[in-house]
Amino acid sequence: MQQRKRIQIPIPREAQLKYMQNKRQMKDIETFQVTALLTLLSPYCGFVLEYPRKQTIVTATLPLVQSLVFPNETINLGELAENVCRPAFELNLKKGMKRDSAIRRYEKNRRTFIHNFLFDILLEKSYFFNSKLSRKTMKTFRFERIETIFFEQKPILNFEEMIILGKNAMSFFANSFNEERSIYIDQNNTTLLSLHPLFNTTCSLHN
Repeated sequence: MQQRKRIQIPIPREAQLKYMQNKRQMKDIETFQVTALLTLLSPYCGFVLEYPRKQTIVTATLPLVQSLVFPNETINLGELAENVCRPAFELNLKKGMKRDSAIRRYEKNRRTFIHNFLFDILLEKSYFFNSKLSRKTMKTFRFERIETIFFEQKPILNFEEMIILGKNAMSFFANSFNEERSIYIDQNNTTLLSLHPLFNTTCSLHN
């Protein structure tokens, strides 16, 4: 039986560039969303952040959240994410997936797991989110894309304000690293509290 040939339809260059731009923009949004959630968590816990060895040029580099330090408990979030995501990574390698592709999928799953963990903790702290799940796929975890953030049923941040908060927090984290790869951000950090919407009442949704 003659094997059927796969026909590849060329994708226009303009469409490729638009796809890559949208993909990078979405990754930036996800990064700033995580740093915004960390800011909201600041009154409840400190956290240990690690700067990734591999840094990106075209998108914002998200610090790795290694642990959350509450007054009576420390959650090793990096280890927890590793334990959840590593088996799928090893299974993909056994199935013959290229190592680079398997690593990219593992890193995306790890980022999403940590984001969703922060999301769930804030739900326990009287926060609520209007959000949409990312496209369903069997390959990676689904990411909650936030549109509005509420506290005690009152809106405190819209999407644009969340992104601004995330960018400002990201700048603070990046400047805090200096030459160190790992840093501890203390609970109730004064810089993060100055950005926090419950302590900074300049957000439009307060008016």
